This record gives sequence, structure tokens and C-alpha cells, in this order.
Amino acid sequence: MTNQKVLHLTHDDKFIDAFIRKTQSLGYLNHEFFIYSRDLYSSLKFIKDTSIHRISLSDLNDGKLVIAQYAKVYIHYFSDDLVDFVSQYGDKTTFVWVFWGADAFDLPCFKTNYWTNNTKKIVSRISNKTNNFRCFFSGIKQKFILAKKAKKKKRASKQFSYFAHYIQEDFNLIKKQLGCNFKYINFTYGTLSDFTSSDVSRTTKKNILIGNSANPSNNHVDIIHQLNKQQNIKDAIIYCPLSYSGTSEYIKEIKNEGELLFPNQFIAMEGFMKLQEYNKIIASIACAFMPHLRSQAFGNIINLLWQGAKIFFYSDNSLYKLLKQKGIHVFEINDSISFVPLTKAEIEKNKSNLNEFIGEDATIFNYNQLLNI
Repeated sequence: MTNQKVLHLTHDDKFIDAFIRKTQSLGYLNHEFFIYSRDLYSSLKFIKDTSIHRISLSDLNDGKLVIAQYAKVYIHYFSDDLVDFVSQYGDKTTFVWVFWGADAFDLPCFKTNYWTNNTKKIVSRISNKTNNFRCFFSGIKQKFILAKKAKKKKRASKQFSYFAHYIQEDFNLIKKQLGCNFKYINFTYGTLSDFTSSDVSRTTKKNILIGNSANPSNNHVDIIHQLNKQQNIKDAIIYCPLSYSGTSEYIKEIKNEGELLFPNQFIAMEGFMKLQEYNKIIASIACAFMPHLRSQAFGNIINLLWQGAKIFFYSDNSLYKLLKQKGIHVFEINDSISFVPLTKAEIEKNKSNLNEFIGEDATIFNYNQLLNI
């Protein structure tokens, strides 16, 4: 373990406090943590750790932080805000991309590939509603700007030496698409205790969950239509989280469709709720549908599995493939969906395999692997 300083750059997020605690508990005391933001004096919503420093994006890009003093720089979520910084300083030391998902999958070369045809139609319909000339030309300008930013980010991504993620299939795809030479590190932020709740008792309700956010990558309408064909879910509440990551127009489309087909069952979860309240809903879920065509909603999925829910994915989803490889009972979205709940033996088997996958021992191993490069 080198004594030279190591830098971690992050935005304000709920995972970071636990990451700092774990890093320090494992003896990595030469690691410094900085939160970057446009407004240096804005209040923090998630991070409470008092050892963390703050720096403005302008100071970061102007070299106020001497990068050459650090043996490694870890970027926790490669946001568009950090593209200039990585481009400028990526060759000064070893840069590590700790991947979250949208930091690559929201690039144009990926984004619409993860929308079903129904989702594409909805997004296109929303776009076509703004059909006056000013909006038309504004849209063209916006597309040009996004394409330019994506090209710049793709070029900056080549500065990274390592890419940390828990699914190698995603790594291989991103590496090829972006033309990078970084190496793979197997890593997840949390352990089981970070993702699961032990203070909520399992209920006997047979409720349903669709997706994890309002992002179109959830492909909500496909599942809403498929559930409408089912005859044995009339007593279920259908929960649909729509509180973040989507436009108001898209949220309205999904809410209207759900309430039209399930007027007394569909609940659009548009507002943020306390964790304990959310976990009570998770504990009531018998079947969850994660209709993403890419890995997404990892924390929610782990929590659902731990609570004994039966989870359905599209077979192309890389997280679905990984969970199957780990021996975890998950299921494919197809025309013959079975709502028969998991047996007690299947639930216990899932818990055992999850513990092997992201239990404390596996987490410590992954942290040491990440921090010792």
C-alpha cells in the first residue's frame, strides 16, 4: 500500500459516506476526498462525512488542485462536468473511472439502443408536440450540442487507465464503443447491509413494481400493456416509481397509460419518500418488473431479492445474465409470465448467493482490489 496521496472526486451522493468509511476502515488513510460543484457554498444533501473537502468546478479546471501530487485519481461517476478536467489532467497520473451507469449509457451511441419501439414512439410523440419553427430549430441546435459534447467525452474517456464496475459484459461493450484501452476492475460500492432493510417485516400482499425511475430506459409502457393481458392480478397494487430521471411530459404519458388501464390499481410514485416508507412498499412486492435493456437499478434489485420478490427482466439485460450466473432465481419477461411466488427454499437460496456475491467478505476483497491498483 503506497504512502503517496490518492484523490477521489465525487458529486454529492448517498453512496459516498459509506465508501469513505469503508476505505478508511481498511487502512487507506492517504486517500483524500473532494466534492466538486458549481456553487462551492451550496448545502450538501447526502454527504455528511466531515473529512471531505469541497472544490468548485472552476478551481478544479484551473489547476487549483495539484494533480501531480496524487498517485491515482478516482472519478466517482464520470459526469459531463468533469470532461474538461479529465481531458486536461488525465495524462498526469493514473485515472480510474468508477462507473455508475448513466455516465456512459446516456451517451447518444448507447441511449436509444436501450429503448423499446413503444418507448421510442412515446419519446418521438412528445418531441413532435413542439412543432413550431422556433422549437424545431432549437431542437436541431440541441442535438448538435449534445453530439459535440458526446464526442468530447468519448475522447476524454481514453485518459482512463482503469474502469471499475460489477459487470464485465458492460465493460467490454463500453470499451469497444468508446475505443478505450482501460483495464477492468470488479467493484460494487456497497455490501448487502447497504442495500437491504432488516427492520421491515415481509407482508403477504401480492403487489407489483414496474421499473425504478422515470427514465425512458425503464420501457414502462411495454410492461403496463403486458400486465393488462393478465387475469390474476386484480387484487394487486401496481407501483411505478416516477420521481426522478425523466421529463414531466414522459411521466405524464406513463401515468395516464397506467391509470387508464388500471384505474383502481396503478400508483405513480412521483414524489420522494422516506427510506423506511419506501422499504415498506418494497416488502409488499410479490413481483417486480425491471424492463431495462441494460444494467440498471442494482440497489433496488438486491433489496427486492432479499425481501423475497420475484423479479423479471428482459433476457438481453446484462444484470439479468450476471444474476443467473450467480445462481440467483430471476426470470425472463415473456408471453407466459407466472405470478407464482418464490418458494421459501428459492428465497433462502437467493439470500445465500447474494451473500456470496456482495456480502462483507466479497466487498472487502473488491475494495482492496480497487484501491490497490
